[in-house]
Amino acid sequence: MQEGSSSVGAANAAAVSTTIVVLTNGADEILATIAALFSENAQDHQMASAYATTFYEQFVQALNSAAGRYTTSEAANVTPLQKVLNAINAPIEAVLEHPLNR
Repeated sequence: MQEGSSSVGAANAAAVSTTIVVLTNGADEILATIAALFSENAQDHQMASAYATTFYEQFVQALNSAAGRYTTSEAANVTPLQKVLNAINAPIEAVLEHPLNR
């Protein structure tokens, strides 16, 4: 997931210089207004993109942290449960000559 974040960040960084500054053709007031509008929209996009990138990175970090806690919890619970399974399986294995989970 982190690779996707860096790819998006690289693409946005490459687009910054071309999207923030829009040059006008001549001194036409309408073109200047449109160029200013595009420039403002580009800046808004860059801010939203930076926010989304930060959110994504925090989300990935939270998922990785949760996965670590889940794995630790699962590992801690394996030992007690295995002892219970062995206690249940022992008499049955003696009769059937194989474990229940075969």
